[in-house]
Amino acid sequence: MPRQLTAYDSGGLEILALRAEAQAALGDRFDVRDFHDRVLEHGSVPLTTLRANVTEWIAAERDRH
Repeated sequence: MPRQLTAYDSGGLEILALRAEAQAALGDRFDVRDFHDRVLEHGSVPLTTLRANVTEWIAAERDRH
């Protein structure tokens, strides 16, 4: 029986994708603790907002180094 993708599953997949993007963009400067802080910073938000927050964080981290 096929399994239906739940909102929880899609959120988890999005977080994994964002983590991979951040790691690729930041390389050795990537810090998983900082990434998790950014993901959790605003609580439960829509995935589009989460992506925007993480994308903003990546840009700020690039500019900082």
